Amino acid sequence: MTDDSAAMSLLVRRIFALLIILALAGVSLWLVKPFLSAMVWGAIIAISLYPLQRRLSAWMGDRRVIPAILIALFMAGVLLVPLVMLMITLGEQASHLLQSSPKIDQLVLPIPPAWLADIPLVGRRVAQVWQEAAADVPGTIESVRPKLRAALLWLLSGTVSSTLIVLEALVAIVLAATFLITARQLDAFFDKLLRTLGAPDDIQPLVVRTVRGVAQGIIGTAIIQAAVAWIGFEIAPAPFPVLLTLLVFIGCTAQVGALIVGLPAAGWIYYQGETGWAVFLLGWIIFVNVIDNFIKPLLIGRGLPVPIWIVFIGVIGGLLGMGLVGLFIGPVVLSVSYLLMIRWIGHTA
Repeated sequence: MTDDSAAMSLLVRRIFALLIILALAGVSLWLVKPFLSAMVWGAIIAISLYPLQRRLSAWMGDRRVIPAILIALFMAGVLLVPLVMLMITLGEQASHLLQSSPKIDQLVLPIPPAWLADIPLVGRRVAQVWQEAAADVPGTIESVRPKLRAALLWLLSGTVSSTLIVLEALVAIVLAATFLITARQLDAFFDKLLRTLGAPDDIQPLVVRTVRGVAQGIIGTAIIQAAVAWIGFEIAPAPFPVLLTLLVFIGCTAQVGALIVGLPAAGWIYYQGETGWAVFLLGWIIFVNVIDNFIKPLLIGRGLPVPIWIVFIGVIGGLLGMGLVGLFIGPVVLSVSYLLMIRWIGHTA
């Protein structure tokens, strides 16, 4: 009876301790939830830039704080300065457009091309609307002015709300610098944690290589897309091809794509009367936008001990399901799951 009471007492204590641990874990997750996205991005930045921090640390006599601060300042300049300038510019332009009254009498809309009406299903209707708008530009603008004003108000409110993005980026950069400074301690902690959980020894290096591979794949794919887009801008009479190429690189790095730059450029060329070149540039930019889906998984999967189709599904599925951060989380989760499955199959065999 004494042994049964002791066993029951031990079981109760263990259950009570487990409940306390679960409660502490739940409260901890609740506290860090507002910073969870910034923590994930901070970890991604730190893992991607840790080799650079090690080189700078060795060059500075094994100092870790100064290289981390320099990297944080560089990231702030790359991420925050353009974002803040874009927000200020959008806010000023939206306010200016809301208060100004353009000289609509001086606006001229060209007549629609003859081939537009020959497009199946929608061509005739689009050509008719275009013709009516070209015949009465002031009346057309007056009819769409309320919608234009609502769109500008939406743009202005979106610009104000995007301040949270700047704050989150700032927190992510600060956290990345902190992770870089304490990289050795964090590496030892996660190594001990994974060993305690019984995970294979190569899980942690696989996660690190996958995150770095995704970062290198995103930058490498953006460089290739920008180079191909530059060729199209040079062939077609596009204005400021170097500037457009830089914008394509920024858009592809941010996973916005090249169409956001190519469509206005093709529209400008068409407005100049170069219909053929406009169609060529539009097709070229669509091609640039599509090759992202094939080049990126190849660059990311290079050097990883998992099949390329695992990385491909992880990249595309993560991007569609979780947005930009899914580019990193998707291939990491699938790669680790694949490796654990292979180990489990080999162990049971």
